Amino acid sequence: MFRSPFRWILIDRFRNESENLNIQDSITQIDILIDTEVYVVRKIENYYYIIYRIYKIGPESEWITELYNYWNSSTGLQRRVNQAEVTALRRMNLEGYELKICYVLTDNDSFNHLTDEVNDHIDTITKVNFPTTNQLMDFLNASRKYVFTDTWGYSQNNTWNGMTGFLEREEVDIGGSPMFLTSERLSIVEYISSPTPTRSKFVFQQPKLSYENNLFLLSFNYSLWYGSIALICTLYLVICLVTVWEWKQKKTTKKIESGVLRPNVIDVALFTFGAACQQGSTVELKGALGRMVLLLLFVALTFLYTSYSANIVALLQSSSSQIRTLEDLLHSRIKFGVHDTVFNRHYFKTETEPVRRAIYKTKVAPPGTEPRFISMEKGVKEMKKGLFAFHMETGVGYKFVGKYFEEGEKCGLKEIQFLRVIDPWLAVRKNTQFMEMFKIGTKRLQEHGLQQRENHLLYEKRPKCVGRQANFVSVSMVDCYPALLLLTYGALLAAVVTIIEIIHHNRNRIISTINDKKMGLINEINYEGPQKPIQFVDSFTSIRINAVQNIIILTDLNCPNSSRFMEQVKSFGTWSARQGLNKTNDMSVEITIRRKDLGGLPIAASLVITSNETKKQLLNLRDLHIDFITKASFRQLDPLYYFLNASRVLIFTDNWGYIVNGSYNGMIGDIVREVAELTGTLGRVVMFLMFLAFLFLYTSYSANIVALLQSSSNQINTLADLLNSKLELGAEETPYNRHHFLAATDPIKKAIYEKKIAPRGYKPNFMSLEEGVRRLQKKPFAFNMFLGGGYKLVEKYFLEHEKCDLQEIEYIEENKPWLACRKNSPLKEMYKIGLFRNQEHGLNSRANLLIYAKKPACIVHGGTFDSVNMTDFYPALLMLAYGMILAVILLLLEMFHWRKYRVTNT
Repeated sequence: MFRSPFRWILIDRFRNESENLNIQDSITQIDILIDTEVYVVRKIENYYYIIYRIYKIGPESEWITELYNYWNSSTGLQRRVNQAEVTALRRMNLEGYELKICYVLTDNDSFNHLTDEVNDHIDTITKVNFPTTNQLMDFLNASRKYVFTDTWGYSQNNTWNGMTGFLEREEVDIGGSPMFLTSERLSIVEYISSPTPTRSKFVFQQPKLSYENNLFLLSFNYSLWYGSIALICTLYLVICLVTVWEWKQKKTTKKIESGVLRPNVIDVALFTFGAACQQGSTVELKGALGRMVLLLLFVALTFLYTSYSANIVALLQSSSSQIRTLEDLLHSRIKFGVHDTVFNRHYFKTETEPVRRAIYKTKVAPPGTEPRFISMEKGVKEMKKGLFAFHMETGVGYKFVGKYFEEGEKCGLKEIQFLRVIDPWLAVRKNTQFMEMFKIGTKRLQEHGLQQRENHLLYEKRPKCVGRQANFVSVSMVDCYPALLLLTYGALLAAVVTIIEIIHHNRNRIISTINDKKMGLINEINYEGPQKPIQFVDSFTSIRINAVQNIIILTDLNCPNSSRFMEQVKSFGTWSARQGLNKTNDMSVEITIRRKDLGGLPIAASLVITSNETKKQLLNLRDLHIDFITKASFRQLDPLYYFLNASRVLIFTDNWGYIVNGSYNGMIGDIVREVAELTGTLGRVVMFLMFLAFLFLYTSYSANIVALLQSSSNQINTLADLLNSKLELGAEETPYNRHHFLAATDPIKKAIYEKKIAPRGYKPNFMSLEEGVRRLQKKPFAFNMFLGGGYKLVEKYFLEHEKCDLQEIEYIEENKPWLACRKNSPLKEMYKIGLFRNQEHGLNSRANLLIYAKKPACIVHGGTFDSVNMTDFYPALLMLAYGMILAVILLLLEMFHWRKYRVTNT
């Protein structure tokens, strides 16, 4: 009955002056506690009364009286000066009254280390609040009694255990270990303050981008892919036309050289595809126009290939940002672990929300396995390895992150809330008389920084990203999975094609065997008997010509079958009695050049190797330090086989050849025994060194392109730079912006308004704050806005990495707003004093923090990537366009020159 917030007045009307009796003696059994306002009015003499308050600190305490006021008929109520109106402030001194405090300790050893910071990761929430609850008792001048339990308290069989049970049964006055505020506990206990801002979350390293995307397609955006394909197709058609043009010229002049690209659709396609893959070719175009086209082809595709390769490097080192919710986390390939605490086990088991329930059933405690509740140290170490999400109290867990993680590894940390609770709160028993005193005391501790001091000692904030670029992630099989998949499908297709080729080859071999038998019968008939210097044959099909023999055949051109025979051989010349011998133009060429086409003749080459793996890696750039001379020479012999149209036969030996028992072994022995025709290890070491040097140069160039493609420009620093840039400009739709832009007199500011904000003939570029921030996110766009409100929307819409490149340039000078009052106001000084008081007490700062936002900090710089777009590729496209124009001009000049030459010869 006598409880706050009611106030009672007791009138001591029956006081006997001869007896020393008080009204308190009559109400000894009634609990008028410290939070109750009970006034006693006592008559001292006629028309003069004394008014005082009475209360007890506890049910068993003595009565305490405090004078309130006097009253008489002449002056009325005499109010006391400097008397606190708030009951809790007046009665803050509990005079050593014993208060019981309950703490939760899950480890018995924590009892010995509540204040020495030993094993501060165990029972941290209790250790951080143990000093402050003791300071609260000192503030109230109360003695204390400690009660320890091993759990915060949960409902079991309609009864509460742990600390909540102690509070419900009123066995303790306050819970010293903060606990989560839940709807079930609200009817049992009272919450007074949240001293420690810490939460339990799933923390994990963002997985590599390749775990969620195909890097080989992600390197370019769709428009650039379409543009690249169109570019390659255009170059393919141009090369086809130039190839047809060159062969038509060569057939006219009868000068068909070796190593010239044939006008074949398949050959040109393979040549173009090889150029796109940065592979060389043994054939090329010989004319000036053809070489110009090839130059453009290789330059354009080199830039394209370099940009693609460079972006792949950046993507390999990038993290995925697609895991943002619990549902994303559930469907990812990340493993789970949970810090082994009482509240984690309880809330995970009792969770009913579908996604959270699925996480517990499938990730944390799948059927047939032991639930994955582990220690803090083990969980953080697993998290460091990657692809592991650990549910932990972040303030404590980040201490271990700082201990075990490298600086670069701290940048990719991601948090996702699982428990549907807010920060833990201190709880007291229901309807306690000390409620307001506890609230005032805990607020005082926070205002004086005592609570923050303890929090800073035992808790860590999320680590800042300061070494993102220093971290290197090795390429794994997951990164190469799409390439391996393509290689597998290609190998299967190659196997199918090989089987078809074997069948086709066997068919041709059978047909060739039958024809050889027919030819042998004819030779046996024609060459029966002794050989003669001159032979007359009846059929030209019976003549077997070897490419390495020098045989001259005289043919009577008047014979009926001579023209058919001449189609099968090369003409040496003609002879007549009048003009004598007249050689053809081809006969002026050396015989070795005329007959370089060996028709697939097998030629063996002996190669010296020291490792059997070299047989498989002759064209591979891996392990160049092993048999490097052989590998270099083999690359030189391979075009030779193509030049001679010969079949390649390789013989491997382990030494160059030395005399053993009177004969050569090794490579020299193969040549002496006529087993091999060529030796591959006699190539030029200088060529190898040249290729190696250019390889390093090309690698350095590509690596630098990586940094440049992902870097931002820092050349826009002033309003003049902004005016001369290609950025589109906009301004927030506010009256003061319209006024300042229209009234600008500075030449640069005026030009910005006339050329960028409101160009003639266009609608002025004033827009809402939200629209401007969204356009700012898309880039390239500069938006003039009020920073405090604009950065609120930046935090809402921008991804973390997008916040890193924000740049500020001031347009309106001295644009900090001030409060104003009317001129010569008599209240001006009062306004100033009041506003300064607001600043000193932090009221202004609180309002600013609630409504405005500061420029966001860059915490994951480099954590993602920007796809290569047409702007990045613009210089190469410009060079290609100029080159194509030049090629067309050269084509017209060549056509004009050719027509003139043909007319002159005719």
